Amino acid sequence: MRLQRCINDGRLTIIVEFRPSVFNGSENSKVAGVAPATDFSVTIQPTGTPKGITIWCTTSSCFTESSRRFSIASVRYFESADEKLFGYNGPEFTDLSSVLRTHFDAWFLSIGLDEKLCDLIDDICARREHFEYQRWRQGIQKLTDR
Repeated sequence: MRLQRCINDGRLTIIVEFRPSVFNGSENSKVAGVAPATDFSVTIQPTGTPKGITIWCTTSSCFTESSRRFSIASVRYFESADEKLFGYNGPEFTDLSSVLRTHFDAWFLSIGLDEKLCDLIDDICARREHFEYQRWRQGIQKLTDR
């Protein structure tokens, strides 16, 4: 699924794409009260230019006041459409200096990459997962009831 929003008077486009995490079947996601994770990416691109960044993240329901509602895997910088799809993903986010991570964190919050967005992403994915499961179950039932 995809959400899109323009900020700074339309000079900056933010695209959020997401899907249920591949780790949703893990034992950690089966703990009572722990919501399943959702993988998502955020592409931030100035309007009218091929340059931008893509941030790969995963939501987390296990967070504290000192931690984020999501974890960041990496941040890709790109200068062309090809690099946007196939460029270098950048180092692991945790390998960056604490100064750079702090700078990114403040910037992410300023553009709306926060707990509310993560809640929305998780909610939409849970609803979509339920819808897809129901459709799958009905299809299987029709196929096997012949």
